[in-house]
Amino acid sequence: MQKTNTFYKNYELIDLGDFKKLESFSGMVVERPCPQASSKRSLPDSVWEEADAVFDGKDWRFNDVKVQEGWLTKIDTATVELKPSSGGQLGIFPEQAANWKWIRDAVKEQGRAIKVFNGFAYTGLSTLFTSAPNSSVCHLDASKTSVTWAKKNAELSGLGSNDIRWIVDDVMTFLTREYKRGVKYDGVILDPPAFGRGKDGKTWSLKKNLGELLELCGLVLSPKPAFFVISCHDQTMSPRDLSKTLNTVSKGFRGRVESFEMLIQSSNGSSLKSGICARMKVS
Repeated sequence: MQKTNTFYKNYELIDLGDFKKLESFSGMVVERPCPQASSKRSLPDSVWEEADAVFDGKDWRFNDVKVQEGWLTKIDTATVELKPSSGGQLGIFPEQAANWKWIRDAVKEQGRAIKVFNGFAYTGLSTLFTSAPNSSVCHLDASKTSVTWAKKNAELSGLGSNDIRWIVDDVMTFLTREYKRGVKYDGVILDPPAFGRGKDGKTWSLKKNLGELLELCGLVLSPKPAFFVISCHDQTMSPRDLSKTLNTVSKGFRGRVESFEMLIQSSNGSSLKSGICARMKVS
């Protein structure tokens, strides 16, 4: 298990329980549903009632108009915009903080120029920490709204002129085309959903399509790759399951696959399980 909120110092998991979580993002307090929070709350109702925004599973309720309009948060060297969106999302997954640091360090350690593919890239946090003088990044998501949001985050972080390719497309379709074109990547970052449906009617199932996805990634990996990171939030999968799947891609490369549960440490000392991750850095 790996606690993942130390890199994002402007975030706090204030409390959790009764299938809800109370979080602070740069001072804005948000209450949202959380199926994993099956324990009792530690803090009194009076603390929870001070939330600036509450998502009840269907709709948002705002006690501070600033939250409704969106606000900025700082994550190490990056500046990103947060705003309430459908499904209770804000544009950030704090449990990924340890991966952002790991990716940034992996890129810095390379004594060469590298090309990185970031699929299911959402609002671009991993892209921001991948983008560097020695890297070019292909940022891909099926949602045009998310890619537009990611581009704004890059501009807010001073990376707007960096070598980042912004793509709105289906991951499997795009990777198939890249393979046929002979394009190779030195690093791969993936955070696929458990289920999804594209505008063209195509459906995505992690259980059904993960093997095919990683096979395609293996086909576009360069002969000397730098790293591979995959995370997900499918509660039917274990870190070991993800590690075994990634091992099918990493065979032949010098590097060890590590896997773990992503945890967020709350202010009261309890931990919230927030998905699983497997990653490999090639030596």
